[in-house]
Amino acid sequence: MAIDFDNSLDEATQPDGSTDFTGGQYSSTAAGIIPANCYAEGKNIDFDAFGRPVTRRGAKSVTGNVADELWENASATWNGSSAYWGTSLSTTQPIDALFFFDTYASEYLVVAQNATLFQGTENAAYVAISGSSYTGNIVYFAQLNNRLYYCDGNGALKYVDSSLANQTITAGKVSSITPIEQGSGYVAVPGVTFSSGGAVATAVLGYGGRVIAYTVVTPSSGYSASTPPSATLAAAPSGGVTATCRVNITQIPSKPKFLTAHKNRLFCCSNDTSIPPDTIYASDILDGESWDLIGGSIRVGGDGDPITGIYSWFDNNLLVFKQRSVWVVSTDPLIAVTDWQQGLINNRIGCVSHRTIQAVGPDVFFLSRAGVRTVAQIQSGSQSSIGLPISHPVDDIIQDIDLSYADYFCSASYKSKYLLAVATTGNTRPNKVIVWDDIRKSHPGYWTGWTPRDFVTTAFGGKIRLTFADNSGRVWTWDDYTPAASETGSEYRDDTTDYESYLITRAYTHNNPLVQKLGQMVQFITENTLNGDDVSAAFTYSTNESSSFSSLGTVTLESDTKAIQKAWSLLSKGKYRSVQFRIGTSRYKIVLTGIAVTGFLDTLVPEIQ
Repeated sequence: MAIDFDNSLDEATQPDGSTDFTGGQYSSTAAGIIPANCYAEGKNIDFDAFGRPVTRRGAKSVTGNVADELWENASATWNGSSAYWGTSLSTTQPIDALFFFDTYASEYLVVAQNATLFQGTENAAYVAISGSSYTGNIVYFAQLNNRLYYCDGNGALKYVDSSLANQTITAGKVSSITPIEQGSGYVAVPGVTFSSGGAVATAVLGYGGRVIAYTVVTPSSGYSASTPPSATLAAAPSGGVTATCRVNITQIPSKPKFLTAHKNRLFCCSNDTSIPPDTIYASDILDGESWDLIGGSIRVGGDGDPITGIYSWFDNNLLVFKQRSVWVVSTDPLIAVTDWQQGLINNRIGCVSHRTIQAVGPDVFFLSRAGVRTVAQIQSGSQSSIGLPISHPVDDIIQDIDLSYADYFCSASYKSKYLLAVATTGNTRPNKVIVWDDIRKSHPGYWTGWTPRDFVTTAFGGKIRLTFADNSGRVWTWDDYTPAASETGSEYRDDTTDYESYLITRAYTHNNPLVQKLGQMVQFITENTLNGDDVSAAFTYSTNESSSFSSLGTVTLESDTKAIQKAWSLLSKGKYRSVQFRIGTSRYKIVLTGIAVTGFLDTLVPEIQ
C-alpha cells in the first residue's frame, strides 16, 4: 500500500526548483532522475562567469567585406561594424583546413580550399599561395621553425616558407650535415668535400677551433635517398683533431598523414597500404625535409592496429592513438628513433579521428566509439574498469553521431572548453558542436548554426580568438571577447543571422515521484543586461515528461534589467507526477538564475494494488 500523507501537513505546499545549473545538460537519462543541478537540454547554451546557463555568443563572418582598420584599433567600433576581413575565398566550396602561421615577423591565417592554399591577415584579403596544391578534402598542417608543412594523405609532403612561397621536397638532396666529431685546433674554416655529386657546404667554426655546424650552400639532387654520400673535412693542424660528420639526404614518407610537430621534429603516419598501419615516421631534429625511412621510423605496438591520430604531449611524450588502443612513445632526442621506448596506456579504448584530439588543461580529450574519453581517465583505470566516458550525460547525442564521417570531425581547446564538431544522423559533415566546460566539469549543452570543418586559435595583435571555417567557404571568429558590460544583441547573432536558444529543465517531482500533484505556481528569475535591446522570451511547460510543451506566456524582457521575476499559476494546468519547463528565445539572449515551483501532493489518491 502506497501512503503519502500526514495530517499535520494537510494542504501544505511542496516546493521544488533549481538555483544551481552547473551540472549542465544531462539528457541521457529520464528527466525525473536527472541530478538536482542539471537540466534536460541546452540548445545553444553556454555558462556565464557565474555558472548560470546563458545563450552562447555569436560568431562573426570574415568573408566578404574588407575592413579598413586593424583589429587592435577597431575594438571600440567592432560591434557596429559591418566590415570584416576581406576574402577571395569561394562561397561555393567548403574550407578543408585552417592554420595560424606565425613567422615571428608576420602572422597569417592559412586556408585550404578547393585544392589550393590561401593566406590572409587581419586587414587584407585572402590571396592564393602560388604553386600550392593538395588533393582530396583532408589537409594536415604542422609548423616547424619558420616553415608551414602540409600534406593530404595522398601526395607528397610540402611546405610554405616564411615568404609565403610554396616549396616541394625532393628526395635525394643534401638537407643538412650533422657533426659527429667537432674536432679541434682549426685556425681556418676547413673545406668540406663530398664523395660524389654537386653538393656544396661550408663549416662553421666555434671556440677552440671546433666545427660546431655546417651550412649547406648547394643541396644538389640526384643522390640515392637510401645511400647518402660521405663528406670529409680538411685535416686539422698538427696537435688538433680532424672533424667528422654525417650527411643527411632528403627522403619523403609515402602519402603522409596526421602531420604533427613535436620536440623540434615532424611526425607523421602513412596512408600507403603497403606500409604497416601502426608505423610512425620522425624527421631529423629541426629539419622537416630530412627523413630516414628506416632509422627514423618505428611500429607502435607492432600489432597491426591502425594508428588513427598522434598528439604532442608533455616532455618527450608523444601520444599515439589507434583504433583499439592508446600508446605513449618517449621521443628522447639523445636516443636513436628505433630505440625509443613505447608504453601501452590502454588496449581496450581507441580513437576514431585525429582531429578530435585536444589538450584541455593538463589532460587530453578525444572521441572514442563510446564517447569522449580523456587520457587521465584511462590512466586512472588502466588496471581496472575505466568507467563511463565524460560525455555520458549527453550520450543520446553521442549515439546519434555518424562515425562514417569521423575524418571530417574537428575540435578545439579554448579557454577551458572542449568543442567537438560532429556529424549526426543524416549529415555527412559536422552539423552540431558538443561543448564541455572544464571548469564546471559538465556540458552546458550543444550548439547549432555552426558547421565547422576546422578550428584554430588565432593571435593577431596578441589577441587570442577562436576561429573556424565551415562548409560554405566562410571563416568565422567567435565573439566571446566583447565585454559583458557593453554587449548588445549583435553579440548574440551569427553575423546577421538570429539563432534559437533554449533550456529544458529536469522534471520536478516535488521530491515525490510516485504521487500525483496539483501545481500551485512557478516562478522564474532571469535578466536582460543587453544595452538597448529587449528580448522576447517564451516560457512553456510539459507534464509527465511529455515531449509536447504548452505555453505559459511570452514575455518581453526589457534591456538593462536585472533580477527579473516572472510567475504563473499552475492551478489550471491539471494534475501531474512531474513537470518540466522550457525557457527560450528565437533572438538574442536568455539567462536563467533560478526556478521555484510549488504544488500540493494529492493525498486522496486511492490505494494502488
